[in-house]
Amino acid sequence: MQFLSAETNQAFLRRVILPLAALVIGLLVFAVGGICWIADYQTLVAIEQQARLADGAFRIDADKLAISASDYGYWDDAVTAVVDRPDRSWMDANIGSGAQKSLGITMSFALDPDGEPVYSFVSGIGGKRSPADLLGDGFRRAFEAWKKYPAGETYSGLLPYNGTAVALAIAPVRSFTHSNIKPTGYSIVFVKIVDNELLQRLARDFELANFRVVRSDKDIDDELAVVRIDDGTEQQAVSRFAWDPQRPGSGLLRITLPFMALFLLILMLLAGVVLNYVITSAQIISDREKKASCDPLTGLANRSRFFSELELAMSRIFPGLSAVTVMYIDLDGFKTINDTMGHAAGDELLVQAAARFRSCVRESDLVARLGGDEFAIIISGKGEKSQTQATGARILLALSEPFHLAAGIAQAGCSIGVAVSWTRNTSCAALLNQADGALYQAKASGKNALRFCDEVNVARRDRMVA
Repeated sequence: MQFLSAETNQAFLRRVILPLAALVIGLLVFAVGGICWIADYQTLVAIEQQARLADGAFRIDADKLAISASDYGYWDDAVTAVVDRPDRSWMDANIGSGAQKSLGITMSFALDPDGEPVYSFVSGIGGKRSPADLLGDGFRRAFEAWKKYPAGETYSGLLPYNGTAVALAIAPVRSFTHSNIKPTGYSIVFVKIVDNELLQRLARDFELANFRVVRSDKDIDDELAVVRIDDGTEQQAVSRFAWDPQRPGSGLLRITLPFMALFLLILMLLAGVVLNYVITSAQIISDREKKASCDPLTGLANRSRFFSELELAMSRIFPGLSAVTVMYIDLDGFKTINDTMGHAAGDELLVQAAARFRSCVRESDLVARLGGDEFAIIISGKGEKSQTQATGARILLALSEPFHLAAGIAQAGCSIGVAVSWTRNTSCAALLNQADGALYQAKASGKNALRFCDEVNVARRDRMVA
């Protein structure tokens, strides 16, 4: 039967220490998870902001091109040379090579109200090529959108083109001097390709590291760090641009996680110290309780613990289902051995007898030394007489074997008195007295015997009747 203090220590460890440790670990996991979530969210927000900057950079460049196209279209000379009396040389010098040198445009066009080319300048050659043939349905959509604009306004936008993109501006041709006159319906179209030079400038101005054209999915580091430009048609040609996104969340983790790891290490060390202190303290308390409740010679439970355990066992009785049995044992011939062979031999015999008692009972049964050569055993169970008799027989047989002592071989035996309680109402002292009475009868019958309390009561009634 285990000590109550050991059960208490285990319960304290199970109910206090382990939940507390689980709580601390859970809080740490929650804290680390929270920091990782914040870092990921911070990175997500940063990349989304970079994506807006990248898209805005293209739009700003297209808007600048629109301003330039509007300057060329809002010009009296343009009305004369493009609409009234088309002048190829003027258009070459201004809309063509002149605009290319001053603005760095890739293509330029002069279109009539139906969008048919009056003039084109492509790859350094003037002519009448159609922008729709070069830029596809995306241009047609853009031109139709511009025609719906209020008179005099300029269109700007972006279109995919040969794996990259172009900035597109469509400006009306109208008189500057006579601004109240309705626009002619003619237009000047400027097209500027997004090349490496432009990408490098945008990367520098808007802090978009390694801003580049995406040729395949392998060129993409993060799906969020991509700008997609489509032509807005059903076919929807698409060009993609990517950059190496800034990840402030990764920087946060690099700074925070080492401190968290250090904090966790320190916490684990402190937890180890505290746990070791608690375990050591509990062990010291347990050892002290054990010493206070154990017989110093045999290591068995002492008289005080015997009564504590007996009271606990009695409180657990279920009437009709379980019982508590007490065996009261006294060694036969112990005084003679103690007197003839010495007290040391007597102590040695008591230690060996205690070991034999323990070997004859279950681990759950309690063996106690009440004092001198008197012992007692508490057995909880069904209270079956046959099992108690079997246990008693083992004890009688074990104690009848010779004791090999330092002073020589000694022969001893024991007498056993048994009392059984089926109810919680019986007091511990009364139960032990009943067992003591049965022990007296066992000794009176010739020693080395076992007697039950009910047998003693029957014998007394028989004598009274006689």
